[in-house]
Amino acid sequence: MKNNLWIKFGCFLTGYNYELLKECGEASKKSVKKFTAALVIISLIWAANGYNFSSRYLDSNIVGSLIGSVLSVIMIIMIERQIILSVRPKIWLKIFRFVLAFLMAMIGSVIIDQILFSKDLDELRKENIAQNYSDSLNLAGNKYNLQLEIQSNREQSKAADNDLQQVNRQIVMSGGSRSSTRSTTDSTNKTFSNTSTLDISPLINRAKNISDEKKRFSDNIDNLMLKQKQIHENYNKNKKPSSDGFLGELKLLFDFIFQGDSIIAPLVYVFWFLLFLTLELLVIIAKVSEDKNDYEMRVEFELDNNQKKIEFLSKKVTSDFNS
Repeated sequence: MKNNLWIKFGCFLTGYNYELLKECGEASKKSVKKFTAALVIISLIWAANGYNFSSRYLDSNIVGSLIGSVLSVIMIIMIERQIILSVRPKIWLKIFRFVLAFLMAMIGSVIIDQILFSKDLDELRKENIAQNYSDSLNLAGNKYNLQLEIQSNREQSKAADNDLQQVNRQIVMSGGSRSSTRSTTDSTNKTFSNTSTLDISPLINRAKNISDEKKRFSDNIDNLMLKQKQIHENYNKNKKPSSDGFLGELKLLFDFIFQGDSIIAPLVYVFWFLLFLTLELLVIIAKVSEDKNDYEMRVEFELDNNQKKIEFLSKKVTSDFNS
């Protein structure tokens, strides 16, 4: 009686036809039991993952977490049925299942590691929050100092511009030609006509020096603004993860595993990844490693018979139509 209940439960999980299985031999029933055991193991693990994921990252209550757990189990069973119920599985189906097993193993190991390392991640998050706060204070101080320097250079550039205008006016008053009284830097180097070069050369030199100084202030402003942009970009680039959401904690987890000083964390991650990968491949390995049982042969026999019947009927209809 118990054996029949287990087989019925196995047929429910795997999708096997119980009435057809009853007429098959012991080998077919053992295959169902084997697939059922593998599905139960995988379902229990993904039920726990689904519950913890819903509770931790979706902020679900108990009912919502249980729903997430059930949905995870249903998803796993439906995926495994693609292999179990395949009468003649093609190579592409096997390759697809291997790739899917790899991806699911990565997801499963990440979720379980986030739970196992939860206390360590909480401590690391606190340290990162403190570090980010300190870095933000330094960023604000540096930006404030740079802003003061920029403002100072702007004021000095404005003062130099006023001095340059005064010098140009003095040159004009000294009798320089109109063409030589332009306020640009290059105009102050031209030779002045209708006046003694000896009289206005000090003014020309002073105008050139003021113009050079003004250009230096302008270059300083550009460099300071570029530096201000760079320190802001460096702050964003080096900012430590501190979010308690899934993506933030995922980055926190990988920083903890692969950038930490301890080798234990990477070993734990690899262990869980290989465990999940092995469990995900359990069904497909069991499927491809054994010979066809009489249940599958009966299904193939019925499939071939149905195909022959369809071909016969198709030929008969075609013959009757032509006659």
